Amino acid sequence: MKSFPHDSPILEHGCSRAANFKNGRLVKKKLCAGAGKTVMASTVMDHLCKGFVKDIGFAIVYCNYKEQEVQTPTNLLSGVLRQLYDGISLSDKVTDLHSKHAERKTRPTLTEVSELLRQEVTRFSKIFVIVDALDECPEESRSPLLEELRALQPKAHLMVTSRPEVTAIAGSVQLTITAHTEDLARYIDAKVSGSSRLDNLLRKEADRRKIKETIIKKADGMDRRFSLAQMHITTLATATSMKQLSQVLESLTENLDAAYEKTLERIDSQTSNDKVLAWRVLGWVSHALRPISTKELREALAIEPGATKVEDDALPDTEVIMTVCAGLITLDRTTDLVRLVHYTTQQYLERLKASRFTNMQMEIARTCLLYLSFTGLGDEGLYKSVKQHPLLVYASQYGLVHARGDPEVSLRAMILDILGQEKKRSLIQLTIGIHSGKLSLSPIHLSVYFGLNTVLSQILSDGEDINSNGPYGTAVTVVSWRGFEPIARLLLENGADIDVQ
Repeated sequence: MKSFPHDSPILEHGCSRAANFKNGRLVKKKLCAGAGKTVMASTVMDHLCKGFVKDIGFAIVYCNYKEQEVQTPTNLLSGVLRQLYDGISLSDKVTDLHSKHAERKTRPTLTEVSELLRQEVTRFSKIFVIVDALDECPEESRSPLLEELRALQPKAHLMVTSRPEVTAIAGSVQLTITAHTEDLARYIDAKVSGSSRLDNLLRKEADRRKIKETIIKKADGMDRRFSLAQMHITTLATATSMKQLSQVLESLTENLDAAYEKTLERIDSQTSNDKVLAWRVLGWVSHALRPISTKELREALAIEPGATKVEDDALPDTEVIMTVCAGLITLDRTTDLVRLVHYTTQQYLERLKASRFTNMQMEIARTCLLYLSFTGLGDEGLYKSVKQHPLLVYASQYGLVHARGDPEVSLRAMILDILGQEKKRSLIQLTIGIHSGKLSLSPIHLSVYFGLNTVLSQILSDGEDINSNGPYGTAVTVVSWRGFEPIARLLLENGADIDVQ
């Protein structure tokens, strides 16, 4: 959790307005992209946690565009409930609900989680809930999430941050916040000091001051000040001498899209091998359905068509991966996760899907399926297998998600081959968190679980029992939980029994 000095303008506009936050009304803070939403949300929560101690509940929800597959209203509200238990003991109600679903091998519904949350809130004198980056939450999930949180009022005091493009929340107090120059200056100082290359090059205070003043001037008046400043610092950090640094500084633009375009020009001007590697990395990082680690990424990049294993001497070097992408990706050394440098980078790259990433979903799906087809995968047990095969969990959890839709048609044979092997099905079942005892997921259950319409049609035409039982019941039970309407229609058209338990 990041804190700013007590005289910071962020605190002036965040914590000193806590009176609005405390009186029970929903406060919606509209922040321009790059104005520091997440930092401010964390700062406000930090302030509240220090200011209140007894009988108060706290929860913060960080919406993330990379985790839309799992950030459903049910899961997000479950996260709020889990955080409230940091201050109180588990009640009989929650243990009863857990026992009920553990016995049935099912998961709580939105209604059950919401009702439990409303009951548990009564154990506090008040609760504070912050939803950060609502704009990164799937659009269909926003209204249910906010409706359930607002139902907790007046005990619940809510704050939501988002970009301005999200529709105004009726009845909320709205504050529009933009980045302050003082905060931007502190941010630049911290980033320069945190870059070993810039820190070594900029030994004179006058040089550091010039860098800071230039970046602030370039970002002045635009609605994505922190984003542009971050891009400029990343670009400057590629310089290898003071002369080169001065040249790069002179070329900095005042437009974020133009800054991205210049960065892509630098990528395209590299050697052929570096250019191809950079675009593959950007494709994987921007299309992955959750943040991926360097180990996962390196294995994914090392797999070639027809491979039967990952060859150690084919693994690209981490520093090379970072360098060829010209600062568009960043490595969190603590978590080992590779991310795009900013959410605006994701938005920019998404606009290039038709021109730069036409077959990326297909490539990721094929790579994951090829990985799952490797002989001996999982023989050592899940724990050892994950340690020895870093991409295993991602390939099992998301490979078939990437295959859903157009890729599924071309990859049908690969998918059917994997689903036809009990050992592979068991591996996928364990990694997606379904522990069943004697019952296991059949090919029909997995094709329904992942929404594979074409594959399911083939399996049904091959005569598999449409009403076979699995850990979560029949295929009809699975589709009612997963919510794939075309799959539900296909099951009913082929005689699935809706009364089978």
